[in-house]
Amino acid sequence: SYAVVVGAAVALLLLDYCPLRRFESEGRGRWSWPVARGLVLEKVTFLAMSLVVGLLTICARVNARAFFGTPPTLKKFGIYDRVMQAFYTWAYYLWIELVPRDLSPVYIRLVSFNPNDLVFIVSVAVIVLGSAAAWVLRRRFAWLPVAWGWHLVMLLPMLGLTEHPHYTNDRYAHMEGYVFGVLFAGFIVYAWMRLKDRGIRWLVPCASGVLLLAAGVNCAAQELVWRDTESLMLHMITELGEDPYRADIQWRLAQRYLEEKRYDKAVEFADAALALTPRLLKARSIKGEALIDLGDRAAVEGRPDE
Repeated sequence: SYAVVVGAAVALLLLDYCPLRRFESEGRGRWSWPVARGLVLEKVTFLAMSLVVGLLTICARVNARAFFGTPPTLKKFGIYDRVMQAFYTWAYYLWIELVPRDLSPVYIRLVSFNPNDLVFIVSVAVIVLGSAAAWVLRRRFAWLPVAWGWHLVMLLPMLGLTEHPHYTNDRYAHMEGYVFGVLFAGFIVYAWMRLKDRGIRWLVPCASGVLLLAAGVNCAAQELVWRDTESLMLHMITELGEDPYRADIQWRLAQRYLEEKRYDKAVEFADAALALTPRLLKARSIKGEALIDLGDRAAVEGRPDE
């Protein structure tokens, strides 16, 4: 029911292609269009559900203006910008899952961007060349177009085609990311079988163990970063660097300190947010409350603008 699986119908067809090979006529090893037509009709129910959920999601997005704000018009965020953003998102989820570094709940790369920047041009090249390679090599490596198609299809609802700014949240890869686990498992089985006669297939579990250990260490490091609200927000502020968006995290952290009655810290981070966004009312309110609780009412009354 969630938008992340609206590509399920196409994904099932990809699995029919490989490894199930249901498109081929029995005993002939060649595609049969009557068989293919039947497989497509099999997926009509899934496709219908995906269309309904997709349309409901778009309708809700357009009308939920009080919570999300009005979707950008084509005049404010043109088709070219949306397309380049989509290609960047497709490329982004290729490398972030293979090299999961500098993770954060918020990524601001697409808050404000120039679609002609090198990273966007490279993203287009990666997706176009990857698609071409998957097509050209489809007979030799039948799994390649399936894996590539899965990546592209399962990310379709997450490309931000209706959004600006768009955030490449890690959770958007929950379904799409399965393909990496499947390919890794397939490679392990393939290597185990190929090395059986050479007496060195013990290298396969050893190499797998090293990779799993590395993944475990990385997970442990993330657990330390995200052990509580304070550590998470401080990590986010560090990752944002000098970007003005960090003011949004700073006032939220100030609010947290205020709730914990750590008033000095609340004032410190409210001031940090105000240094970036002087008219940020939430930060001013938090600072005023913290100063009053510190007994410094005179400081608040002496600054009516705050």
